[in-house]
Order: sequence, then C-alpha cells, then structure tokens
Amino acid sequence: MVVLDARLRTTLERNIDTVMENPKAAMKTFTFLLESNGIEPKLESILSVIVGYLYGLADLWYATTHNRQINEDEFFEVIKLLKRRAWEMRQSFISTHLEI
Repeated sequence: MVVLDARLRTTLERNIDTVMENPKAAMKTFTFLLESNGIEPKLESILSVIVGYLYGLADLWYATTHNRQINEDEFFEVIKLLKRRAWEMRQSFISTHLEI
C-alpha cells in the first residue's frame, strides 16, 4: 500500500478540518474569491476551488520537501483522500443550509 508523506496527509486533513469547523466563513471566503474573478459561486465551483487548492499544496509539498514531482501512486492517494473529504465538505455545506 502506498502511503503519503505523513506530514502532507496531516497538512491536508487540517486544512479540510478548518473548512469544516466553520463552513460559513469558508463559503464567504471562497464566494468572494470566485466572484472577484467573475465566476458564479455554486457549490461545485466552491468545492473545485478547495480541492484544487489542496492538490496544489500536495504538488508543492513534493516539489519543495522531496525535490521532485508527485509520482503516480502518490497522486492517486491524494485524489482518494480529496474525494473522500470533498464529499464530507459537501455534506457540511449542505447541512448548514448555506445559500449557494
């Protein structure tokens, strides 16, 4: 089984936990970001920005910490983690009845 760098996994999980601890603040931040760029802030676009940001963190992590690109196995482990947590974030946003 492929294991992500433990510090990277912790970093990703903590970033997601921060979003889920205060979904209203996260929605406000990402709504502003999208609107400022002329993009309509819908649930899927907000989740896309968050997932893209987190993937960018993972990619940067391997570049700066391991001086290499993320490999295929690590890529799929990151995707697996993000897919699971994106579903949780979606449920968090929906359960708080946020206007999107």
